[in-house]
Amino acid sequence: GWRQYDKEGNVLTGKVHPPDSGIFQINKITWQEAADLVGYDLDTPEGNIDFAIWLYRQYGIEPWVCRA
Repeated sequence: GWRQYDKEGNVLTGKVHPPDSGIFQINKITWQEAADLVGYDLDTPEGNIDFAIWLYRQYGIEPWVCRA
């Protein structure tokens, strides 16, 4: 839904998988360390979008492929 925050101002997390965070539902368990290393704050809209672009350039759509 192109939203970073819920109505209370909290970062949106995944309904099925709570570690998924923000606009692009980036999994913090998997990607937080990499985001920190390249300087993106996943809890801000800008950081979430910019890291999603970084991820896509590195791995294509693979980080968003569901393996359930």
